[in-house]
Amino acid sequence: RGSFPSAVTAAVAIAVAASLPFFAATVACAILYASFRAGGTASHDDMCADVADALLWIRNNPDAVGDCASRRVVIGGYSSGAHVVATVLSRPVLFRERGLPPPSSGEWIGAVLYVS
Repeated sequence: RGSFPSAVTAAVAIAVAASLPFFAATVACAILYASFRAGGTASHDDMCADVADALLWIRNNPDAVGDCASRRVVIGGYSSGAHVVATVLSRPVLFRERGLPPPSSGEWIGAVLYVS
């Protein structure tokens, strides 16, 4: 069953987050952190809509994100964020409703990174 103690998991998450600016500079990409409404105040559907809206914002604001609109993106999440991202990617209707290419097309979503 193995799971890491929460302190170790938190340390890994901090280490990954700390290395992202270096990674971004190395591969010339933009790294964006999107939030979603938390459980208790929002339904799971609300959380998924927030993530899909963030993807739409990225697509519609190329000047703000280094022209990510014309490139493939890596989408990911940590813990509950990974779960929400996985759900979003399994619901093509969220993409269709926003005029985004579906994740299965490979046209825009280039990779998925889950950290749990």
